[in-house]
Amino acid sequence: MYDINKWLSQNQVKTFGIPNKGYIRRGYDADLTIVDMKTKRKVTNRKLQTKCGWSAFDGMTLQGWPVMTIVNGNIVYREGDIFDQIKGQEVNLT
Repeated sequence: MYDINKWLSQNQVKTFGIPNKGYIRRGYDADLTIVDMKTKRKVTNRKLQTKCGWSAFDGMTLQGWPVMTIVNGNIVYREGDIFDQIKGQEVNLT
């Protein structure tokens, strides 16, 4: 699990110099996604909630599915329910 966090979070914040992200520690933003690595689901474009509305994975069955997303310490997604009253903020890379 440490390697996954390093590849997906820590390396990016170091590369782009993004403060307070990439680690689970005091003083850092509490932005996390909890993934159930046993869950398998088929990706379908009609169920996606993205700006573009489609995925290159449409029709594929993938293993490892998000069950909860936390933004700044607040639950914004839990097992299919989106709590859109809480929004994240754009990360400024300049």
